Amino acid sequence: MLATNNTSTKLIPRLIDTTGGSCETGGLCPEEWNVFDVAQFLRVNDCANYCDSFSKQVCITIRQ
Repeated sequence: MLATNNTSTKLIPRLIDTTGGSCETGGLCPEEWNVFDVAQFLRVNDCANYCDSFSKQVCITIRQ
């Protein structure tokens, strides 16, 4: 698992590193993630090509 930044306690998991079907959530609280955290999750899990469109969609939704 990877912290989002040096001072953050949020954990961003790399899904391929999880064991089998069990998901150890520990300090994982995605409901508390912000746009940066979700984008980091996408990058860590080899889905970086979705980061820009996700971030843009969130910005468009917030403006409306």
